[in-house]
Amino acid sequence: MDPEEILKTAARLGFIADQRLKECRDLMERESIPADEALTRVSRLTRDQLRGVLVLSRYDRARHQDVALAEFIVRNGFLPRSIVETCLSEQEIPYQQGESIPRLQDMLLERNHLNGQQLQMILRARVQLEATRLQLVASGASGPATPPGAGPAMAASSAPSPASETRRRARVSQEDTADTFSMSLRRTRVRDARGDVPIFVLDLAGPLNPAASRRLGDYI
Repeated sequence: MDPEEILKTAARLGFIADQRLKECRDLMERESIPADEALTRVSRLTRDQLRGVLVLSRYDRARHQDVALAEFIVRNGFLPRSIVETCLSEQEIPYQQGESIPRLQDMLLERNHLNGQQLQMILRARVQLEATRLQLVASGASGPATPPGAGPAMAASSAPSPASETRRRARVSQEDTADTFSMSLRRTRVRDARGDVPIFVLDLAGPLNPAASRRLGDYI
């Protein structure tokens, strides 16, 4: 979980004053401790208060992920905005009450807005887009990158050959049986004998089966 998200959630709940957030950040950097420990030491949060902060931070992250996925789906023409906004609006009440929220992927499947194969293709397109974006950033290039097969605009491209289409369908058929596997890259800092060192962390979610392993290799 992102330490900064935890700190901001604690401040939003009123457990720590905004001006004391810097003390937490300094303590985390100086002693290489996690955000929850820094909050406990700086603001003397009780166990129940700290648990509330961590739970709400997880809900915030889940909500943020679903909003980002909804925007990707709409932007690339996979579903109308009205459908995904209806699903997101139904997350609002349990989210505000601190209860577990139904995830966007599950709602789209349960209501037959997407089938399993379509959802997997959307998730793969999104991972590929993010990987391409990171490559462009690393190379210093600019401009948007659109993954193959993302959105109706791709319909105008030249049709694949029968042989390549057969291979593609065989590959999709094999990988569609895999559970959802997602990856995200974030930057943070750690302290060691050399001092304060910037690092990149690759967060993985889901089982690392053969299909997911190939996607991970492509992402890296």
